[in-house]
Amino acid sequence: MTLLIPLLILIFGFSCQYIVDLSQDYQTYTQQLNLQLEDLVTNKFFTYGLWNKYLPLGQISQIGQMGVFGSNCYHLHNAADSLTLKVDLIYFDCLDVDQMKITKVIQFFDYDGIFHSYDITLDQWEYESHWYFIQIVQWPIQKRFELMFIHYPEVIFKKILYIHCPYRSFNQQLTFGGGLLLNDDEFFQNIQGRKKLSFFPGKLYYDFLTLQIGTFDRNGLKIAIDTFGDLYICNCQSNINVQIENQILNWLDQKYFTSENGNCDQFGLSGWLRIKEINKLNDNFDYKFMKMNKFSQNQKLNDDNLSAFQLIYRISQQQYEILIMSYSYRFPIVNIDFNNNPFLIIKQIEINNNIYLWHYLQVTLQQNVLQIIITFYQELNKYQYQEQINVYHFNEIQFQIHYGNINQESNNYLNIQIQNFNFYNCDISQINKNCHSSCQLCDGPTNSDCLSCQNNSNRIYIPLQKACICQYNTIDQDFCYSYQHFQFQLIQYQTNQLQCQYGYFYFNSQTCIKCPSIIQSNLITCLECIENPLYWQYNPYCQTLIYIIHNNTYNTIKDQTIQYYIIIDDQLQLCEYCSFSQLQNEQALYNNYITNINRQQRFCQRNQIFYGLLVVFECYSCNLDACLECAVTETGLACILCLDNFTAKNGQCQLKVVESNYEQQLSFFVKNKCLAPYYITSNKGCKLCQIKNCRYCFEFQKNDLKKCTLYDNFEIFQEDEFHSVGCSLCEDNFIFDFTVGLCLHQKPNLQFCLRSFINLDGTEICTLSSIDDFRVASQIINCEKLIINCLQCVLISSLQIKCVICAQGYTSSVTTGSCYTTPYNNSKISIEGDRLQMNGWIQLIQSFLMSFLPNSYYYPMPFSYLITPLPIVCMDGYQITQHNTCESYCQSDCLDCEETNDINFKFQCKKCSLDYYRLPLRSKYENQCLKCSPLCAICQPRDISEINQLNKHFIITDSNLLYTYKCLYPAPDPNIIIRQPQLTPQYCFSQNCTEFFQYEFEINYKTVQQHLTTVLPEFFYENDINTNYLNQIGIRIMRIIFLYLLPLDDQQNIQDYEMIKIESKLKQKIFSLTQVRFNIRKADISNNIFNFSLIINGFDVIEIQNMIFSINKNFYFKFENDESINLNIEDTQFLGFQDNQQILSFLTFAKDFNNLRLINLNFNNLQINDSIIWDVSFSQLGGKIEISNIHFINYSNKRYYFYLMYIFMVLCFQFFN
Repeated sequence: MTLLIPLLILIFGFSCQYIVDLSQDYQTYTQQLNLQLEDLVTNKFFTYGLWNKYLPLGQISQIGQMGVFGSNCYHLHNAADSLTLKVDLIYFDCLDVDQMKITKVIQFFDYDGIFHSYDITLDQWEYESHWYFIQIVQWPIQKRFELMFIHYPEVIFKKILYIHCPYRSFNQQLTFGGGLLLNDDEFFQNIQGRKKLSFFPGKLYYDFLTLQIGTFDRNGLKIAIDTFGDLYICNCQSNINVQIENQILNWLDQKYFTSENGNCDQFGLSGWLRIKEINKLNDNFDYKFMKMNKFSQNQKLNDDNLSAFQLIYRISQQQYEILIMSYSYRFPIVNIDFNNNPFLIIKQIEINNNIYLWHYLQVTLQQNVLQIIITFYQELNKYQYQEQINVYHFNEIQFQIHYGNINQESNNYLNIQIQNFNFYNCDISQINKNCHSSCQLCDGPTNSDCLSCQNNSNRIYIPLQKACICQYNTIDQDFCYSYQHFQFQLIQYQTNQLQCQYGYFYFNSQTCIKCPSIIQSNLITCLECIENPLYWQYNPYCQTLIYIIHNNTYNTIKDQTIQYYIIIDDQLQLCEYCSFSQLQNEQALYNNYITNINRQQRFCQRNQIFYGLLVVFECYSCNLDACLECAVTETGLACILCLDNFTAKNGQCQLKVVESNYEQQLSFFVKNKCLAPYYITSNKGCKLCQIKNCRYCFEFQKNDLKKCTLYDNFEIFQEDEFHSVGCSLCEDNFIFDFTVGLCLHQKPNLQFCLRSFINLDGTEICTLSSIDDFRVASQIINCEKLIINCLQCVLISSLQIKCVICAQGYTSSVTTGSCYTTPYNNSKISIEGDRLQMNGWIQLIQSFLMSFLPNSYYYPMPFSYLITPLPIVCMDGYQITQHNTCESYCQSDCLDCEETNDINFKFQCKKCSLDYYRLPLRSKYENQCLKCSPLCAICQPRDISEINQLNKHFIITDSNLLYTYKCLYPAPDPNIIIRQPQLTPQYCFSQNCTEFFQYEFEINYKTVQQHLTTVLPEFFYENDINTNYLNQIGIRIMRIIFLYLLPLDDQQNIQDYEMIKIESKLKQKIFSLTQVRFNIRKADISNNIFNFSLIINGFDVIEIQNMIFSINKNFYFKFENDESINLNIEDTQFLGFQDNQQILSFLTFAKDFNNLRLINLNFNNLQINDSIIWDVSFSQLGGKIEISNIHFINYSNKRYYFYLMYIFMVLCFQFFN
């Protein structure tokens, strides 16, 4: 359609002018001009024009063969003969950097073949990002040609010529935009070297060609300006995503943030930075961390001389500095030689404070002023550095921000953390220092950098953690929201149901008896009673306890003996030597009673196995293995005296082992942890390897390599000036340089080499070849064709090939050199080695040994009886133990992971990370840190059957799973209780903790219309209920009040709608919820009559109060719930019509009721002959019915009394049945 519009204009002479935007993706446009002089009237003219704005770093796609760097002259417009395509007119801009001159050039041959050329010189500071316009107006019959140039909004050049037209014919192809390559025969005077014209790097608007009738006095400037309208304004489109990801940039990390849209003439960049670590090989170096430039694959456009902002840290022994780099063009061109940095600006800032502090960076460009503010924060002290630079930047750029190790420096680099970094391409007013939302004042961006809390935020400040937290009865959603903020009401209720406190068990459904438990923050005993308060009376024993060391995670102990209790007169008494069967034996119970009267047991914890009976009767049992006496300490049950052949260690008795001389000599490898990252020293001690990125360290003498700890059974040598520490194997992508003593991040320079080292002479030697050629290195990869299941193999001096690394699931043999199935699970690499020295790793460096040590040393095989498969590298999530197995390791949220003697979990997390309240996580499950619900300090998971027993509707997700855990100890707030028997925590808003939440929702015209547009009926109201908060505080009862506000006048506007369905899915989202109540009542307005059928699903209690229902033939109630329902209808009217038909059944209830209450009901104008009004059944004998004050008015059945009695009798019959 775009191509048809100009044709219509020319045919019909439509005089309206309009603008065509030439797309930046394909910035060219072509139009045909075909005129016949004999068809034109005297005052008929044609006109067109072109607006252009130079933006050399804008997002303009190349059109034609000539790129932006192919020429400094830019084609704007040409006219060529439609048949011969010979150019008659050309218009272009030229930038001469040598003469610092910008020229607009138009050249053409007129109708008589006369050549014309005009140059307009422009101000170099008013060219980039400025609008220019050329206007051509031609009266062919009157031979008047007007040429005008505008620098918005003023005329800078105007020329009138008396010619037929500025072409040699009236059949022209007009081209706008794109590049142009002129042929040799198309010679224009003074074009000299300008035959190659690049596409124009900027915006173009074509003022469309029109054929009009008009006089010479037309105001061309006004017409052009009016037609252009507001297009001269740069309308900046703000980015939707302004946030740069929070992260830590380590080592070679390099990231990018690309702006979605370009800017106009300003931008803002702000965020927090913190240097975590300085890694250096040299004392002095520069580390370029951030660079902001045009988003382009053309590296010349990403030059430092065109980068709007760069941040560089200068590290030296004397002074830390920050370098700020930007640019300011001296001439608006990008196609120049930048080797001498003609545009570059560098500002040095000396840092006079701790360089490791959080610092806030703020960069803004506005009105050609680049302002940089860097502020370091140390508690209430701040150190601010500021630079303000006047610059000429190119405009309307789509930026890309590079950050991280930009120059990919492998040996001199910083690890830097960034937080809350934002880039604003338009509105820079949003730039300001932003603390975490919980902080008022801060010295960093996180919620652990607060110096004070937000005013009126109801937060609590924790000085040690520098954190602002919400109280337990609120939820943190950038503000501490309490129940009032969510429009919840707190309603008190009374209950006669027995409710035992936490730590008590139920006895005979009438009494609560205290469990024989110690419940403290670091010790909880007799979990059997605590976790099973309903049924513990039937099997009253204690065996399990939980103990916690300081604030670390808990450990669970199950005693080897079971302590049974008997209940006498609501009192518990320990039945010391009872079994479960003896609890039913009266004589056994009596004997135990007499024994307890005659003696008082001491708490000495002696073991009955090793002491006589008389002593045993004086003490409680101690049944730890090989233990004579034990005691309960804060760390749990611990042995304090063992048998003769055992020794007490860490509360346990361990067998004393007598080792052979050889074993004693070698056992220090294990005892002293001489396994990586530790290594054996020259005096046969153990040290931690200090060479970064080194797997296996060793010691040697530089002047005598025969003295080296890599030899088997080496002789001790002393440290002197030649003593040194080396690395036999660096991490991947590193090579060890013996001349500097470091693992350098670089790839081998040798051809076909995957791993190498630089020896003491500075010569690089390859130790692993990428091809199957042992001449490159003695160790090669891809050995499957030589040895089955072998990945890497080595050629030893005896011309024998042995496998070093087998495929996963196989072990390499040091005797045969082949691979066999590994006996260990969870290992990636398994190699045979000495079971005492655990030196299977030595096979990984055989190639290095033969290359570094004299005489191509090959490490000998151990004695055959000591050879065993050893895991070298475990699968992800596993780690090697001291017993040479790959075992599951602690997760990342564990702060202190230790190897233990636990059978199931060798690695135990001793200390977990902090929770939201800045308290240590103290619970764990299968050795992993367990995050309890916010109101709980110590918890345990439930199995799925336990969860379903408490709330079978609950839908478990990763985010709400913690609310299903059993709570064994509440969080430190006196208002938190643990509900029995569910073991769920609850926040109490009153002393007796008998309250529920109430939420009110209006049923009005608006909400009913919303109900019509949703498929899920719970969305009718539940979207407004914050279930996260309700989960957090452990709500048990929730009542939803539906206030009916829909008079008949509004109902008439709702068509084809006869039913309102209200459903509750709250139990699917709130685990602790035991009861959901439905309450509907009408507002006190006229004609507020409920004229629909009503379906209510998923509510345990249904309350209908003060309602008026309009009854027709199709009216019905329907109540559905998985469990029995309590129904209460009171002060309600049911209105029929005067001419109504017989009502057969209008109340259809749920199948099961628990309680039914019908009070003060009026039935008006109903025909109820042989009709069913109440259809009720009860699920249990304990249900109750209360019916009073039911009136039938103007009903058609004359047997009024009989019918009422019949209804009542049916109910009574069903109730008692």
